[in-house]
Amino acid sequence: EGASWTKSAVNIKVPFHKWTAKPGVYDYYIGDMYHCTLVSVIREQLANPQHDKLFHYQPYNFLWQQGGSLAPINIHGELYTSEVFLQAHKDLHQSPAEPGCNL
Repeated sequence: EGASWTKSAVNIKVPFHKWTAKPGVYDYYIGDMYHCTLVSVIREQLANPQHDKLFHYQPYNFLWQQGGSLAPINIHGELYTSEVFLQAHKDLHQSPAEPGCNL
């Protein structure tokens, strides 16, 4: 532990399809799972000049469209492709400028 990492036990509900040998939802206990907050990971990465170059500051829509499908769907696997990141970026750019800031 340390460096903003936390150890805790986690119980995960895993669904099994009705055609499996034991259909339904089952609890799986995972002990000693280490995790940290997303904010602490981002803060640590941005504090390091080498890692800062790899950080995505601009969000984007990562879309997928199945053949014959009318509407594409938003795929998210990274923070910068999530709906929350896209909305926060939009809100920030639509907010009033800070006094004296001319960026």
